[in-house]
Formats: sequence, C-alpha cells, structure tokens
Amino acid sequence: MGVWRMSSDDGLENLAEYLRLNLDAGVSETLRATETDPDVWADAVETAIASGDPHTVLTPPTDEDIALDEDSDEPSENPAPEGGSTGSNPP
Repeated sequence: MGVWRMSSDDGLENLAEYLRLNLDAGVSETLRATETDPDVWADAVETAIASGDPHTVLTPPTDEDIALDEDSDEPSENPAPEGGSTGSNPP
C-alpha cells in the first residue's frame, strides 16, 4: 500500500471524516488509514488533533508550509567535515 497523493480538497475531506469517526486517532494512524502523504499533512493533522476538535479545525497545508518543510534546517545525517577536511590525515 503506497501513499496516494491526492488534491488538498480530497485529502482534507478524507482526513476530516476519519478524525470525526475516530476521536482517539493519532497522527500516524490517521495518515496511514487515509493514505495521505505524511510530508504534506502531518503538521496539519497534528495541529488539528491538539485542538481537541480535529475534524472541524483541520485545514490543508499551504504551498508555503510545504516549502518550509522541504527547506528544513534540520542537520543532515552525514554532515560535511569541519574545516574543509577531506577525512584524510595530514602527513
């Protein structure tokens, strides 16, 4: 089962309905059950769930929100060596 990349309107309707019917659902469960893209929807679903009334406050992420996630300042898993070192030891 892959992640289905749907339009924001379809994703919003499916997520809101799932959250309405599953009041105790978590973010991961909701995204898996509705087959929505976690990279796009995780923050919106998390915010909605935290509100206590998720199916009424869920809003689709904006293009700006998505771009910010893509440009995250999180460090990479393999950072470049400091000081321009190539990893070799000097003689």
